Amino acid sequence: MSAINTTPKSATTVVHTVSAAPARQDAFPCAPAPAPATSRRAGLVLLLTVTTLASLASALPCAAAATTAATTALATTASPAAPTSADLAAGQRTFALCASCHQIGGNAGAAFGPQLTGIVGRPAASTRDFAYSPAMKASHIVWTEQNLAAFLRDPGKVVPGTKMRFWGLSDEQQIARLIAYMKSVK
Repeated sequence: MSAINTTPKSATTVVHTVSAAPARQDAFPCAPAPAPATSRRAGLVLLLTVTTLASLASALPCAAAATTAATTALATTASPAAPTSADLAAGQRTFALCASCHQIGGNAGAAFGPQLTGIVGRPAASTRDFAYSPAMKASHIVWTEQNLAAFLRDPGKVVPGTKMRFWGLSDEQQIARLIAYMKSVK
């Protein structure tokens, strides 16, 4: 694959090629010289994101520093958007899956599962009106948005031995909206 870049000041045409050929060491100063089996890395460097940089930290010595810098830049420039009323309504509809076992709101109490009012920021197994499993009591989890999202994806993986019998959610947007709805209920 080639891209041609001509500059108006000169008649010189520069051709940049991304191929399976080995990358020059000076093209990517923080990357080790590629071995023949990894020569495609040069073309893939263009596709790296903050997430993939973190997973490559052990392979590329500079990836950890780049990940830290990128994460810091994102944390200072990007803030999560506040959920819209449509997001909260969608989260409330998703909560219908939870409502057969859990209650939420001002008059909520334990049912087949614990009440979920104020769940974000609360330690696991901390409501007094529900008999939690020994596994949940021993988990010492604080229900951050990230921990809740992981638990909603696969409860048995996050807390092996939990009493919660739920197959999990796989749609990340659905999970985010559900958590936003639960955070909004006081």
